[in-house]
Amino acid sequence: VDLAKSNMANAAKAEGNFDLARALLEEVATASQARGDARGVASALNNLGDLAASQGDHEAARRHHHQSLDRYRRLNDRWGMARVLSDLAHLDLEALDYDAAMRRFTEALQAFRLLGHQRGVARQLEALAWCAGCQSRDEEAVRLVGAAAEIRLKIGTPARPAERERIDRTLSVARTRISEDAFASAWNEGRTVSLDRLLSVALAPRA
Repeated sequence: VDLAKSNMANAAKAEGNFDLARALLEEVATASQARGDARGVASALNNLGDLAASQGDHEAARRHHHQSLDRYRRLNDRWGMARVLSDLAHLDLEALDYDAAMRRFTEALQAFRLLGHQRGVARQLEALAWCAGCQSRDEEAVRLVGAAAEIRLKIGTPARPAERERIDRTLSVARTRISEDAFASAWNEGRTVSLDRLLSVALAPRA
């Protein structure tokens, strides 16, 4: 029943019927709480956060996502944690808080990494690259995209069109601001250096 209601909520959201979507998700959260299904509550709260974000209500989105994250952490549900951390990072990105976004994207990346979910790792690297590019840290952005490209090549999973568009924009802007040699060097470095090294540089304090 809850799965059906969640699917109905997704359909209502896609059609722009946000009130119906919210009502359905709140029913799912209440029913899950009543039967002691903590994971069901966490999932419903995360979906409520996504719904609020899609309406531009970032305050409500943060509240729901944090409530969801707290429950997933208590369950030690790394998949749930990874998803919510990435959602919160995107809210930070919308707020132009790039440092906070990078910290959360990195947390999400580490969670996906522990799960062995390489596509999730690649997506977080691409999001980190976007953050770096927005801060004019173009060589770093190119390194991060290069690392993601290497992962996608190994697992045979290309970026989706919307993802590809953002990647291309990141690289295109970088080409206008750094030399071709610097671009090539950063790209090759991203594809060869360790992930831990890349992340340590990405999160290093700025002068």
